[in-house]
Amino acid sequence: MKSKSLLTLAIAFAIFVCAQSLLAQTEIIGPLVGHTDTNSTHIWARMTTEGEYTLEIKSEKRTLQKLQADALIVNDLCVTWKVENLAPATQYQYQIKKGKEIIVQGSELNFKTAPSTMSKTPVHLAFGSGSSYTEGTGQVWDRISQSNIDGMVLLGDTPYIDATDFDTQRSKYREFSSFTPFQDFAQSKPFWGTWDDHDFAYNDSDGTAKGKENSLKVFKEFRPNGSFGDGNEGVYTRFEYGAAEVFLLDTRWWSYTGPSFADSTQKTLLGKTQWE
Repeated sequence: MKSKSLLTLAIAFAIFVCAQSLLAQTEIIGPLVGHTDTNSTHIWARMTTEGEYTLEIKSEKRTLQKLQADALIVNDLCVTWKVENLAPATQYQYQIKKGKEIIVQGSELNFKTAPSTMSKTPVHLAFGSGSSYTEGTGQVWDRISQSNIDGMVLLGDTPYIDATDFDTQRSKYREFSSFTPFQDFAQSKPFWGTWDDHDFAYNDSDGTAKGKENSLKVFKEFRPNGSFGDGNEGVYTRFEYGAAEVFLLDTRWWSYTGPSFADSTQKTLLGKTQWE
């Protein structure tokens, strides 16, 4: 009788865990603000169902733009809208609709474009890596949100994944993207990202890692950068935010895939295309 009771309890717990997992996936993740410059921004969100969604950009309650994008299962229901023709150093609000129904709105959904590249306006960008979902990590995000910064650059291991299969990659990115302290920051401040070993593949992994193509696809689904590598491989990018110019390197995709251009007796780190 005791063993049957333990078995019943174990089954009930398993059902509870599965139900919680399914419930977590029934909520929209985001929206979050990605690559932003003087005249454009990227808004990202993960939806709950396939379909066409409309992003509305507003200024002083007046709708300025409406942009459509499709959420598809093949892309894990992730959507990124690229918004162009914006004014420099200007505050905007945004909301998301499906048909006529507003599904995401709120005063906290806003962003500000970067000042002109010729402007003398001070720019404050934060850089960080290696983020989990603990209470302590949440306090760090809260501190970042309270600081006078214009945007955040994620330098990798954001999140820790240690696998290249689609299910694990997507599950971990969903967890990271739905972590409330991070969402509270990124729904109104832009962020950019690259990867390190644990989100590229596994500990100390290099460009010979099996399944890295899966990691690349999922990275593109969940990271609203302005560009990704050479368009086909890698995730390096560069961006200007006001007077600041940032080169964000990919030190994993090409690492150890051939000889270095500088010394043929050594292995490459960046690859020829990225270096150029």
